[in-house]
Formats: sequence, C-alpha cells, structure tokens
Amino acid sequence: MISNHTMPGLPKQEIRMIWGRFLCYWMAIIALVVRGANDPRIIDIDAELSQASAAKKPITVLLVDPGNSVDDRNLLSYFKWSADKLHQMGSRTLIIDVSLSRNRATATRYHLFNTPVIVCLTPRGLVFSQDARPGFHKILPERVENLVAGWAELDGRLAQLEHGLERDTDKIHAHMRLAEFLEAQDNKREAIPHFEAVAHEFGADLNERVKAWETLARCHFWVAEPEKGRHEATDLISTLGPKTPDAIAAGNYDLGLQDYVAKRYSRAREEFDAAVAASPDSEYGKKAKNLLQSAASIGG
Repeated sequence: MISNHTMPGLPKQEIRMIWGRFLCYWMAIIALVVRGANDPRIIDIDAELSQASAAKKPITVLLVDPGNSVDDRNLLSYFKWSADKLHQMGSRTLIIDVSLSRNRATATRYHLFNTPVIVCLTPRGLVFSQDARPGFHKILPERVENLVAGWAELDGRLAQLEHGLERDTDKIHAHMRLAEFLEAQDNKREAIPHFEAVAHEFGADLNERVKAWETLARCHFWVAEPEKGRHEATDLISTLGPKTPDAIAAGNYDLGLQDYVAKRYSRAREEFDAAVAASPDSEYGKKAKNLLQSAASIGG
C-alpha cells in the first residue's frame, strides 16, 4: 500500500512510478536469489559430504570448467562415462562446474588454481588424493580403487583425534594434533580453527604458538583468503615478536611466501630478508634464505 504522505514537490503519479520501480527492482533481486538456490548446477559440498558420511561412501569429485579447455571437456565426458563403473567400485561421484562463481568459491578449499582437477574424498571429507595433470583416464580407476580400500583408516584416525579433543584435559596439544593431521591431508580449511585455538591461547608454549600461528596464516593463503592470511602473519609479528625473534621470522616468511607466489618479488625479497635477519638459524629463517638463493628473479 502506498503511503498517503507525499514527497514535497512531487505529484502522486510520480511517487507511484518511483515506488513501482523500487518494487520491481527488489522482485528482480529475489527472483535471482531463488533461481540460484534452485539451480541444480550449484553444489553444496557440505550437504554432499553429510550424505556420504551417512552412507559411508567416499566421493570422487571432478572440478571442471567446460569452457576453459579441451582437457576440461574431454575429462568431463570421460568422467560421466565412467560414473557407473566408479559407483560399482564403491565411490560416489560429483561434478563441480567452477565456471559458476558459487561453485568456484566452494572449490577454493581444494587450492584450485586451474582445471580440470580430480579430488578423492573420504566420507568425512578428508582429501585422500588430488590430481591436476593430464592422463586422468589412466589413473582414475587406480585412484578410486585406493580410495575405496583406504578411506576407513583415515576417517578412523580423524575420529580418534576428535574423540581425544573431547576427552583430553590438555586441549592445546589435542587441538594441535588434530590441526596437524588435517593440514597434512590438505584439509587446511578444516584445520584453521584448531590452529587458531593454539595460536591465540596465552597459556600455550611460546614455540607451539609460533608454529600454530605461522601455519594458520599459510592455511588462510592456501584456501584463497589472502587478507586473513596477511592479518594473521602481521599479528604474529606484533604479538609474539617482542617475546621471540622466531615469531618475526615466521610472520615475515609467510608474508614473503604469499608475495612471491603473487609475483610481488620486490616486497617478497624485503620480507624474506627480514625473516633471515630476525632469526637466521630458525626453521623460518632457513626457508626464507633458501628462497632468496634459489629465486634468481626475486627483487626484480
């Protein structure tokens, strides 16, 4: 219902036209949201994993952009053709079209840089294997065979660590064990809250906090959250740097690594230099020194 109050200087007819355009605008937005929610091409990976976990079935996932390359289109055709065989072997299958922005956002958890990529997941969502290279038709059956044979051990280990986190009175080390396990499986998105719990715990061992905080920043970089990664790296330097030079080296190493990958070579060199200067014999100082020595183009 249009209000009886009118805008000063505007006749009622023009006010009705403004309201009409406003309503049309919002109806169009609502229609787009509803259409996106009902688009079968949009994948809710968490819902898929929930179903896989309930069914105790691993998932073989194809991350593909059909408009990107011939390799994408060929593998998409082969994957569809192989689906029945993969199901018979004991694996669910899932195709994620990353040309759709919401799907691409979902795929960042798997460190997606290019397509096509095949990711084999346990029913609990652990990354069992990940391949981003040609010749998928030769290795796909072997990858799925290994997945079906080996997922139970990995998910069992995850359950043990989660149970330990619930029961162990030493929450710091329980978080760290679970975080390192997830990070080693390339489930870095899932590892983030556990590294965060250790990094920001004032009562934790100083060296443990540095290690957790440094890895936390790298995990954010891995899942395409560069601003969060830089924030954690700089907070590591400012918070723990006054207590140990290793924190300065760790934070600068992470910053330099991210800038190096982004081809910001001059800034990366400065950050690696700062890491080496702060703690040359530390793990982070040595890594920074190696990158400085091996990257001839850095600083250009």
